Amino acid sequence: MSGQREKPPRFVVLSSDIRVGTGGLLGVGIDSLPPEEAAGLRPVVAAMEVERTVASSRFLRVAEIGAKVAASGVTAELLAIEIREEGGRGTLRLDAGSDNQAAGGSFLATITIEDDAGTIYEAAAGPWHRGAMPSRAEFIFRPAPPAAASELRISIVRLYPWQPPDSLIQRPRLPSAAIEGPWEFRAAL
Repeated sequence: MSGQREKPPRFVVLSSDIRVGTGGLLGVGIDSLPPEEAAGLRPVVAAMEVERTVASSRFLRVAEIGAKVAASGVTAELLAIEIREEGGRGTLRLDAGSDNQAAGGSFLATITIEDDAGTIYEAAAGPWHRGAMPSRAEFIFRPAPPAAASELRISIVRLYPWQPPDSLIQRPRLPSAAIEGPWEFRAAL
């Protein structure tokens, strides 16, 4: 059919607007997705916004932790937290053990962070894949702990099932239940 252009393939832009990408690709903002698909992406967008703010800020120090905690068949290790001017970042190593090979799927963590100065933190975490091999998941928080704080308390309350919406990828088998914690850590500041 001469004179007619093919409709460009869609991709999702993790923002609320619509953009045209290279090669004529049409980017659709998450607000234009069906509500259930947009809701599945909102935690990822929030995590990306926190990460962008924290990661671009000046590095201050590292708070050492070096602890391992087990709950509900999952062992979590937290070695240290990177403290930056706008917040912090920690890397978790999560291990469900080799006997859980069949129980795959991705999870997001519900994380709470407190300190002894009463600071209110916003925390976000990237996906963790449960499988035969241990995997890593990052969490990011803001603001940075104030000078008055001497201890940071990190609690991973639960890991809940998460997959990108159907419009992004074909949905694999989704785990049906959250994995309850808590996995709790303390860090001297």
